Amino acid sequence: MSMDHDKPTGTPNAMLGWLIAPLAILMAFLADYGLDFGLVLEMNEMKPFAAIAIAAVLGMAPRVLKEMEIINTSAAVTSLATLVVSLVLSEGASIYLDSNFLGLIFFIVMFEGYLLDSKGRHEWNTVLIFTMIGIWTSMVSAANFGDNQTKFYTLAADGNEYLRNSAWQEALGFVFFNTLAVFIILGLLAAVLLRRVLTPATDKK
Repeated sequence: MSMDHDKPTGTPNAMLGWLIAPLAILMAFLADYGLDFGLVLEMNEMKPFAAIAIAAVLGMAPRVLKEMEIINTSAAVTSLATLVVSLVLSEGASIYLDSNFLGLIFFIVMFEGYLLDSKGRHEWNTVLIFTMIGIWTSMVSAANFGDNQTKFYTLAADGNEYLRNSAWQEALGFVFFNTLAVFIILGLLAAVLLRRVLTPATDKK
């Protein structure tokens, strides 16, 4: 007798989950056309996004390889190996990209993503990926805004020039947090809309 009834139905191909990070990056560049985040399609500007995408793929790799029956190790061994690899690669990413913050993002996306993915919390992993890409996009957009906005204004009454650092800083914060909020919302929507399409539905309550 066939045992197909024991397998969950509607489960997507294990490797489809690897498309989530590229999808989030694509949405960042599409949004840039309308909102002008300051993203540019040059190699140096693409490297951070590529690093985050690689981290997301590696975070899902243990589950994918297990589902494809390529590896068959215990959870403890897999977790330890993933932790070590995450630490090594995040250090390499921070050196290559000349940014300790990007190294931290790489580690979070890879190892925390692995923990969520391996425990069946696939939707939260999707939110994590979108959020981390959103953090970097927010930093780029805030930096672009800061570079293009003067810190001074001229008071019409006397013609004197006044510093407006506080207002400038508030504007930077507004750009950063609004951009980040957009990506968190997109991540939540993607987590719901893409389950059973790119990732399995979570099996945890």
